[in-house]
Amino acid sequence: MSLSRSMFCKFSKATAALVLLAASASAHTDIVSPNGGEVLAPGSTFTVEWTILVQHNQTSWDLWYSTTGASGPWIPIATNLAPGSPAVGSIHSYAWTVPNTPSNDVYVRVRMNNPGPDYYGVSDAALAIGDAAQATLRNGTGINPVVFSSVTPPAIGTTWVTSVDHSGHPGATATYLLVYSAPATGPVLRAGELLVSGTKLFAESMASSGTVDLHSNTIPNDVSLVGAVGYAQAAIFGGAAELTNALDLTLGF
Repeated sequence: MSLSRSMFCKFSKATAALVLLAASASAHTDIVSPNGGEVLAPGSTFTVEWTILVQHNQTSWDLWYSTTGASGPWIPIATNLAPGSPAVGSIHSYAWTVPNTPSNDVYVRVRMNNPGPDYYGVSDAALAIGDAAQATLRNGTGINPVVFSSVTPPAIGTTWVTSVDHSGHPGATATYLLVYSAPATGPVLRAGELLVSGTKLFAESMASSGTVDLHSNTIPNDVSLVGAVGYAQAAIFGGAAELTNALDLTLGF
């Protein structure tokens, strides 16, 4: 069947109306927080907030979250919440106990339930559920030089960069990065205090140049690694060997 000019015009107008309806349906309410970029710790309480952009006599609210992007599928947070104020600009909230569902592609959605059409709002950008990447300095009894630092956090899917400043170690020829499964305080060796123990998880060395060595290592983009811990220490070689401070690591987002 061929479309006549009048049929085409009717079809175009109907399509435009549907597009406008879809646009308006997503603009009557909106998520205020979380709205993208946050890292929420599992088991913590986070206050979800949303607002009204166009007034309706809503009867209740529903909240969901997705761990796979803004298209869902959607997992219920809470349903049939009290309607509260219908005023434009009013803030509504719910205390959400964050589930243990690690992901860095989390979105939150709200639905305004009305006697007429229902309306939705979705957070603007992805947030994460899981531990935040951390590298915490530790130096035992304090006899080792504090020259080992984390330039970037140990986040999954990124390059973790650490710095070993050997400017105070004349004749340095190499620096070593060691990551073990447990912390230690001692024993004290000729090179300094040993601050890591257990199973060796990772080791890397590089020839020294200048006064600072930057060690760059890729952390896989594997959500199962979120929350994993490790204990890192550097060593400087050339002349007498020297142990540095330690970094206590938590892999995360």
